[in-house]
Amino acid sequence: MSEIQMTNKTKKSYFYIDASIEEAKKYYYRIKQIFEDQTSEYSNVAMLEIGKLNVLKVYPNLITSDEIQIQINSATDEMGTLAILSIDGKEIRRELAKVKISKGLQKSAIQLHHLAAGKYILALKCDSGKVYYENIVKQ
Repeated sequence: MSEIQMTNKTKKSYFYIDASIEEAKKYYYRIKQIFEDQTSEYSNVAMLEIGKLNVLKVYPNLITSDEIQIQINSATDEMGTLAILSIDGKEIRRELAKVKISKGLQKSAIQLHHLAAGKYILALKCDSGKVYYENIVKQ
């Protein structure tokens, strides 16, 4: 169980990265929102199915320059967003407002000169609801 503190009353998106997940399994999540008057309510249950398909690949994972190569292997055509997240899941930078993901294998480069040395997560968030993560380390 994890807790994310809400900073104000405006609608926000939150990311949570569950480091304990394994391939080829289903996971179920829901959110318990606690209000100022200490009442609470639960969200609908969301199911996440982890497959074995290597959709997002980043190289090198240990970044010694200001550029990484990404490889996306998609089974369908769709739109998505690439984002750089801190290790605790907070969005640091959205790379492109929208990315066209074509069926098949795509390769591209991303500039990371704006990132300080540290550990990060590259997230590919597809409009279909699927999200793929790759860990990266910048020296």
